[in-house]
Amino acid sequence: MNMELSPKFAKQNFEGEAGSYHSWSTTEFPLVAQSKVAAGLLVLKPAGFVLPHSADSSKLGFVLQGEQGSVGLVLPNSKTHSNQEIVVGLQAGDVFPVPLGSFSWWYNHGESDLIILLA
Repeated sequence: MNMELSPKFAKQNFEGEAGSYHSWSTTEFPLVAQSKVAAGLLVLKPAGFVLPHSADSSKLGFVLQGEQGSVGLVLPNSKTHSNQEIVVGLQAGDVFPVPLGSFSWWYNHGESDLIILLA
């Protein structure tokens, strides 16, 4: 089996005043589809905010850049935190889970972009 392993750039899916979201296409990077994984890149500008939304899959967030961000999570199926909001501070180097079915919002308190790889 011949696998294409050359680096691929993420395609921008959305850009607004708060920042942008990028993802890797399964049509342009078949290994992503074959592996049944997905990945996206969230770039939040200073004071950028992402409205609450639900997670359609479990993922990990890797903070690649930024010094002062926050993520708020509501875990509707958690035995210990069911329907309670958990707010976590973020900075470069942090890794955190975003469970399937959770609701999250994101905010950049810092003066430079907050960049998060979601995979």
